[in-house]
Amino acid sequence: MKCRVCGNEARIVDVLKHKEKNVTTLYQAPFCAKKADIELFRCDKCTHMQIEWMNSDDYYDGYSLISDINEENGTGMYTESLLSYYRQKFSQLSQYAVSHDRIFDIGCGAGVLMDIEGEFFNETLGIEPSKVQFEIAKKQGKNVINGYFSEELHLDVGFSAFATTAVFEHIETIRESMSYAFSLLETGGVGLVEVPNGQKMYFEKSYYDVFPDHVNYFTPMSLCTLANETGFEVIGTSEEFNRNHLSLFVRKPFDAPVSMEKAVLHDGKSLLELVQGYRNISVWGVGAKARSFIQLLGKRSHELIHIWDVNALTWGKYLDSTDVPIGAPDKKEINESDLVLIFAAAYTEEIMRMLAVTYGYQGDVVRFDGNMRLVKGEHRRGK
Repeated sequence: MKCRVCGNEARIVDVLKHKEKNVTTLYQAPFCAKKADIELFRCDKCTHMQIEWMNSDDYYDGYSLISDINEENGTGMYTESLLSYYRQKFSQLSQYAVSHDRIFDIGCGAGVLMDIEGEFFNETLGIEPSKVQFEIAKKQGKNVINGYFSEELHLDVGFSAFATTAVFEHIETIRESMSYAFSLLETGGVGLVEVPNGQKMYFEKSYYDVFPDHVNYFTPMSLCTLANETGFEVIGTSEEFNRNHLSLFVRKPFDAPVSMEKAVLHDGKSLLELVQGYRNISVWGVGAKARSFIQLLGKRSHELIHIWDVNALTWGKYLDSTDVPIGAPDKKEINESDLVLIFAAAYTEEIMRMLAVTYGYQGDVVRFDGNMRLVKGEHRRGK
């Protein structure tokens, strides 16, 4: 059997006897369904695991999870903790994105996660093969297409991002799906692929996690291989949600790599544009990153009115190219600032909370974590 990820020959590593073939069906009366033996194949090259396709070709046309039966909005499988988890993942995806125009969701189900995706992207499109799930999503006013994700859809190109959650374990055509996703993205576009953790299943011998609906069992290595084989760059992969999920962030490569020097020039120009019009500018953070950020200000570094850091060992000293001593964060000084530059990028969220809650700061902020951006005071206060 050929590996669906890399094409290498996969070998049988285990056999599970007498497994139920349809795990989404509940019966109206006592019934003994036909069982099957499941052979588990593993690829020695990319470590991907898989089983044979045992379902009918139209299996997903009317597919619906047990938890979604009689659900008008299809939210049965999504607990509050799971929804919170996905909000964090889509927020992370948006931080990687170079634009936030459009996102498509492969196998969107009833469209529940499209609501969260819409918090970070202007337009959402869902693709769902199940007529049952499609109708629920359509009833909720979602922008969805009923069909299998393939080139036959003839979708417009230039999407900012894509997401697919709990889908790729179900389908044989994972390379074709990833390649088509690649073709739809803009240059620099990003994606999130999330699947069950097949590596955890294999090494912990979780026999109850192997069933015909799931024909693929991914490992971190096989997920990254799938990305590389279809043209993507890997941003990162991780075990999530009690190690039961694997998450993969990918990017469609830029046409030409940007040099470090060009990045400095670009960021310097961007920062000077962001601070234009502000007179009382202060800085929070004097660590190693601050030495690079301060240079972006050029001559305006001499116009800073305050520089703060929580490390007492820095107080009374100076950053290069500045004329004011470093001091402890001070409520009066903070609130006489029109703009605060957070140079301590790794602690941005913590500092944002301190500015608002501890010091009552209502002015604007420039963040340097991820893409440099200006955050207006009214947005930070949720207005």
